Amino acid sequence: MLMYADDTTIYCNINQNIGENEINHELNSISNWLSSNKLSLNIKKTKFMIFHTHQKVVNYPILKINNIEIERVTQFNFLGLILSSNLKWNKHIDHISLKLSRVVGIMYRLKEIYPQSILLMIYNTLMLPHLNYCILAWGLNVTEGHKIHLFQKKALRIITNDDYLAHTEPICKKLQLVKMTDMYRIAIWKFYFKLMNNMLPSYFDSMKPVLPVICSLYEVRKPTFHLPHINHEYAEQLLKYQLIKILNAYGAITLTAKIHTHSFHGFKLYIKYHVLGSYVAHFD
Repeated sequence: MLMYADDTTIYCNINQNIGENEINHELNSISNWLSSNKLSLNIKKTKFMIFHTHQKVVNYPILKINNIEIERVTQFNFLGLILSSNLKWNKHIDHISLKLSRVVGIMYRLKEIYPQSILLMIYNTLMLPHLNYCILAWGLNVTEGHKIHLFQKKALRIITNDDYLAHTEPICKKLQLVKMTDMYRIAIWKFYFKLMNNMLPSYFDSMKPVLPVICSLYEVRKPTFHLPHINHEYAEQLLKYQLIKILNAYGAITLTAKIHTHSFHGFKLYIKYHVLGSYVAHFD
């Protein structure tokens, strides 16, 4: 059960041993508990959603509370994150894209009025929070040429009043901003720091990667974390899989050393400036 303000979310795994009657019984028990504690449940606003892959055939149950049927939905806005029953992030990305499009429009209208510093402030205030919010969940889907990446590039060119075809990597280096495609990697590294320093809830402990032991003096290859075997495309999007994949790509030894010698703030700066250092200052 997840609770935030006046919103409550109940989640569970459904298998062949759990039927419609069992679920309805539990839902009515929850309703009775709320009533006994003088709390009200707005059944008309209550929704349910079943997550499954698109190949799976699902017999959707009819769920009721106090004999009032609960509406089944295929997508839902959960604290600003659009969840879809097919385990895809298309709807959330469309939701973000609409917001970014409006911000770019505002910046374009204001570029002849306000200086670069104000435009940069607008970017950091109105665009950057949308790019960073819950990026660990959906950020893997944003690659070079993706529409969200293109919106960021438009905003960067507006800030510096560059041509609409100008390369944005030098702009990022100049403004000390990270490209959208690198934001996800940085978020992974920050998650790794918190994970290894026990700054996350205990249920994340099983995700801690372990370096293999070097048994031979002649083994000069840099040790890497073992990448879990996956059976389908959904598993590749799991945070546990992407964490190890990115750690291995960056260098497990280097990162492991930094998380024990830096504060979280210092680690964030180290990662950011490492990424910015890889950007070119100008293109010929």
